Amino acid sequence: MIKLEPFSSEDFQRLISWVTDAKILVQFAGTKFKYPLSTDQLEAHLNESKRHVFKGVLIPENNVIGHGEIQVDEPGIGLISRIIIGDPNYRGKGLGKELLSAVCKKGFDELNLQQLDLNVYDWNHQAIHCYRQVGFEIIPFKKRITIFNGEEWNVLRMRISKKLY
Repeated sequence: MIKLEPFSSEDFQRLISWVTDAKILVQFAGTKFKYPLSTDQLEAHLNESKRHVFKGVLIPENNVIGHGEIQVDEPGIGLISRIIIGDPNYRGKGLGKELLSAVCKKGFDELNLQQLDLNVYDWNHQAIHCYRQVGFEIIPFKKRITIFNGEEWNVLRMRISKKLY
C-alpha cells in the first residue's frame, strides 16, 4: 500500500538521485526542469501556489519510493504530473498504479476535484497501460511535441472523471 505525504525540501536529494540522466528527467517532468535537476529548481517549483506535491511512501516498510503532483489551475480540474516510482528496486511491481490511485484519491476526495488529466508521451506504453488500469482514457487534445535529442515525442492527454473513478 502507498500513502502520500507532503514533499518538502528534505526530499530534494532523493528525487534528484532518481533522475540519473536527461531522458529520465524529460520523461518524468516534461520540459519543466533542466538537467541536471537541482535543489534551486525544486525549491522554485515547490513554491508555486497551485501545485500539490507528494512523496509516495510504501507501507508498512515506510520507504519513500515515488513522487507525484497535482496542479489546480481552474476549479474542479487538476493536472497530474511528475509521477514516478523512483527507487529502481520497486519498479515493475504494480506500484505505479498504486501511486497514481493514491494521487487520484487525494485529488477527488481532499482537493474536491471533479476531473483529473495527465500528459504522457505516446511511446511510453508501460505508463499508458498503467494509467488505463486506473481508469484514464486518451482524449482528443491539441498536438504537442517535445523535441529530445532530435527526436519528436508526441504528447497524449489522458483523463479520468470523479464519476468514473
